[in-house]
Amino acid sequence: MKKELMKDTLPCFLRKLEHLVSEYKGPYVCGEAISWADFWVANFTNIWEELFDKNILELYDSLRIQKDKVFCIPQIKEWNVKRPKTFV
Repeated sequence: MKKELMKDTLPCFLRKLEHLVSEYKGPYVCGEAISWADFWVANFTNIWEELFDKNILELYDSLRIQKDKVFCIPQIKEWNVKRPKTFV
């Protein structure tokens, strides 16, 4: 199941998200302004990196930049350091 997910499902989904972010000329999902969608996308891409492959965004520059921008927000960066570590 993981093979199929990594081979077909995730790349298809990541291509669509990449297109969405790059279409608005980022760095965020809707362009220059951060929105709730950015937190959703960054959270899920982070989870997928943890679950499947830490290099999953290697081919998706816009998504990688978007996730990094969200995770560099001082409050999120601080929370990410001190939050309880859990496995999804």
